[in-house]
Amino acid sequence: MGPHLMHVSFELCALYSLITWKKKEEALHDSISKNLNCENLRTALRYFNVARNFKGLNRKRQATNILNALLEARNLYSELPPNRVIHLANNFQLLGFQNNISAASKLLWLSSRNPYVIFDARVASALSSMNNTAYIAQGYLEFYRAWKKGYQRDVQKIQSAIEKLPKICRLMQIRDVSDSELSILMSKKWFKERIYDRYLWELGGDQK
Repeated sequence: MGPHLMHVSFELCALYSLITWKKKEEALHDSISKNLNCENLRTALRYFNVARNFKGLNRKRQATNILNALLEARNLYSELPPNRVIHLANNFQLLGFQNNISAASKLLWLSSRNPYVIFDARVASALSSMNNTAYIAQGYLEFYRAWKKGYQRDVQKIQSAIEKLPKICRLMQIRDVSDSELSILMSKKWFKERIYDRYLWELGGDQK
């Protein structure tokens, strides 16, 4: 790992995750979870930089096909979360798109956050470096297990970073989130996991 990793901290990732949630992802989550339509779907795919993998996305028929595939995957209550992600990615391929695990995991995460784990090449690169295992080649299930194991290893460090957020927000005069809202966010497992996700993403940027 390169020298810039000394500057990657859970505290900075906690702050960035908070700001990103309030400025961008909260509205996207609300639109996908409560008001799913073709335009909201397109906006979500563009936000996560995966829209280019869906040829014809601007056409209503194509967007509707993706939307229906997402709704089907969300309703697979008998399946474990990683299997729902894989199912959605397989359906993308059946619809004529790529078998895109990254897009599938991101759409399902936006739908309900926990218990989903976002697949990203940079995150997979960081985990591969940590464990000397090529997770992109091994597939989503192995990536998911490694991600969860890493999270459990670092969860106390993440909790410590979260507890510093109120002071950091006061010092930086961040007014996008109220004290009560921040308190609620700090207690949520999905927010802690999003911090770990950001941490791995930062680490993965050095895996060139």
